[in-house]
Amino acid sequence: MKTIFDFNSYKAFLIDFEQSRKGFERGFRSKLASFINCQSGYVTRVLNESAHFSLEQALKIASFLKLNEKEQSFFLLLVEKDRAGTKELKEYFKHKIDKERDSYLNIKERVGDSRALTASEQSVYYSNWHYLAIHMLTTIKGFDNVESISKTIGLSLSATSEIILFLLRTGILMEVKGKLSAGITQVHLDRESPLINQHHTNWRIAAIQSLTNNSKSDIHYSTVSTLSKSDVEILKLKVVKLIEEYVAIVKPSNEEQMYGFNIDFYNLIKM
Repeated sequence: MKTIFDFNSYKAFLIDFEQSRKGFERGFRSKLASFINCQSGYVTRVLNESAHFSLEQALKIASFLKLNEKEQSFFLLLVEKDRAGTKELKEYFKHKIDKERDSYLNIKERVGDSRALTASEQSVYYSNWHYLAIHMLTTIKGFDNVESISKTIGLSLSATSEIILFLLRTGILMEVKGKLSAGITQVHLDRESPLINQHHTNWRIAAIQSLTNNSKSDIHYSTVSTLSKSDVEILKLKVVKLIEEYVAIVKPSNEEQMYGFNIDFYNLIKM
């Protein structure tokens, strides 16, 4: 999937952005026009003719596209370069653009294409289990379009499309020729994150919802036990070992099925 750093023209970037999302979002130009408070015809004139967005409009567009800070800076440089009225000024901005691109590529070489989600992106990604489910579902062959994903997880097409658009914007998903696939962003939530409780709650909700499927292939086990303190420690160690074995098996496993995995083992006596 192309990033803004692959472009030398902000218009080419916007047109590519629009084209890559046609299968998931309609009315891009009218939505953009409404966001920056202009007529949709003006957006078309800018993209197809010699007119340009103002810097004020460009900043709003960067917000509309949910560009991060570095992407926003690069986008504004592209606008300034295209708006420049003299050859010398265009060359000045072109030099700055080249430096910004080189800086991005150097970082990319060191750490790859993955990036940490921003706080606001994390708050969306962990707001509901559907985001992670759709992310993982695209790693399985055949789940590369809105319709198949929507049907599988029981969401409406519009709700599924909205989630997919967010995952595309953040690089969690990629889209190539209308087909979706998992991106290379490494999504990890630190155990100290204020969102960790929401993350666990999401998957307990998913587990509860799976009970209505009444599938014989699912395993649900709930109980309350009284036991010795020493046996509590033994079981804790076994649970930790089970999690380690689970991760070791899942990590190299082929993507063919998608299962939720929850373990609840906790002290019900409040001291």
